[in-house]
Amino acid sequence: MTPRNPRRLRSQTWPCHALLVLLPACFHTKYLQDDAAIGPDDAAIGPDDAGVDAFASTQCPASYNVALPGPSRYRLITTGAQAWQASDTCAQDLPGATHVVVLETTAEVASVEALVEDPPAPIAANSVWVGGVQLRTATQPGEEWIGFDGLPLIAGRWYVASNDHEPNDGDATENRLEQFVSISAGKTGLNDSDGSGSKGALCECDGHPLAASAAAAVADNRTP
Repeated sequence: MTPRNPRRLRSQTWPCHALLVLLPACFHTKYLQDDAAIGPDDAAIGPDDAGVDAFASTQCPASYNVALPGPSRYRLITTGAQAWQASDTCAQDLPGATHVVVLETTAEVASVEALVEDPPAPIAANSVWVGGVQLRTATQPGEEWIGFDGLPLIAGRWYVASNDHEPNDGDATENRLEQFVSISAGKTGLNDSDGSGSKGALCECDGHPLAASAAAAVADNRTP
């Protein structure tokens, strides 16, 4: 994804509104399978506004070989894991520089949707974890979602259908069961999901650490 200004704020409006999704005109995907297993819970955590003075994509691990638009590099994990396990795994690949993918634009969301719809190999649950988590202080399903960069989650990109409006926490009542974000085949947009489910994951290498506020929210929502 595009390099982030750690102090740049996304929309502070939490309610979601539909946005037009624009795919790059000449978008081509080229994927290589990465079936690495999930590692221990020892992710390295950095501050919310940590900056990297000079980070080159050549510093990224060789496993970050998925081609998506933007200067970041990406690793697709097709094996299933819980949301917090996926977060640990991505963060420890290159501590301080890798994390579950942060989505900042509608085009970035669309590129991940395309990957999940046409993956290089079957993905567990036909879904990937992406970098979003809900704070446990939220009182409504659509409140207090943050990206793994510590900023408000991209607005207006939740999946919406006639009988399914995400985020819904399962029953449209905030019960703190679906606190993580995934993208699934057959569903355009983001889904709030139970983190204990087993899904694939998309990691990003961009020289930025997992934000401290996001790390705390992941830990708050972790279950045995």
